[in-house]
Amino acid sequence: MKDLNLYIGEFPAPFNGVSVKNSLLYTEVFSKHNVKILDLAECKRQPWHIPFVFLKLIFELIVAENVLIGVGTDKRRKIILGLQRILRGKKRLKNITLVAMGGRLHLSAQQDRLFLNQLKEVGTILVETNGIESGLKILGITNTKVIPNCRTLKGEQAPRMVNDKVKFVYFSVVCAEKGMDDIVEAVENIKEGYTLDIYGEIVERYKAKFLEFLNNHPEVKYHGVFDSTTEKVYSELNQYDVMLFPTHWKGEGVPGTLVESKISGITAIVSDWNFNKEVVIDGIEGIVSDNLINAMQKLIDDKNLLMQLKTNAYRSRFRYSTKTYEEQLLLCIERRVV
Repeated sequence: MKDLNLYIGEFPAPFNGVSVKNSLLYTEVFSKHNVKILDLAECKRQPWHIPFVFLKLIFELIVAENVLIGVGTDKRRKIILGLQRILRGKKRLKNITLVAMGGRLHLSAQQDRLFLNQLKEVGTILVETNGIESGLKILGITNTKVIPNCRTLKGEQAPRMVNDKVKFVYFSVVCAEKGMDDIVEAVENIKEGYTLDIYGEIVERYKAKFLEFLNNHPEVKYHGVFDSTTEKVYSELNQYDVMLFPTHWKGEGVPGTLVESKISGITAIVSDWNFNKEVVIDGIEGIVSDNLINAMQKLIDDKNLLMQLKTNAYRSRFRYSTKTYEEQLLLCIERRVV
């Protein structure tokens, strides 16, 4: 009988960064290698199942040879790591791979001594950026590997030629933290030479403001939520030229939407925030700027530059392909801890 490997995480739906990342890693890498899923999102979908899910978690931890943990909060990470130590001892923490989500793991460890010690004891921590890895090493956590927030290249789309009007797109959660206020300001100040389409779930507290914005600007089109776990996302994004991502969200790591933009053959304007500079090389693959209006106007005025950025962004897609990191990922389920 083959050893059982377990992937504990949150899987679609709903479609958020954590669930999309888990789903793609499982589908593209782990699904053919005797890895079983334990979906903690079940606790959100059906809260009355929480006791059952907890008992199932205990059982699966007892029998699993290797465990991947892909959850979105430090609280869940601490609970699962604590359970593993109680059930199977400190030594068995070495069979755990922590799939880090977002860009705050090093900051969380700095503020929580218990969590810091737990991270030192696990087998491998997969972080999304070099900056996060450096932050953890300062704290004495050296059991890390940098694996960006990857995507499949199936369905990839080469850049299209730019037309008279530059086609901008926003493809993320619609809220102030992700920079929607900056986009509203840009639309009110740039009067011509572009179009703007918006995709994403509207956060409830932002809904009234966003609907008023759409009502005042009928030229801006809202398309609802798009399923980013399918290759169709690339053909959808390929009809545009530039992704707008003026985020100020504190948990930002390697945004999946920026990876999708590369594979879709479009460039991006991003804020100088967290690790965006690692994802989008300024002036080569896109524009890193906290002045969204100026950056948008620059590309509206210079179509040659825009085409160069689109081409270079597309060439960089291999940095974020699941195939590029598949061998490293599979090592996580080949450990033997006696």
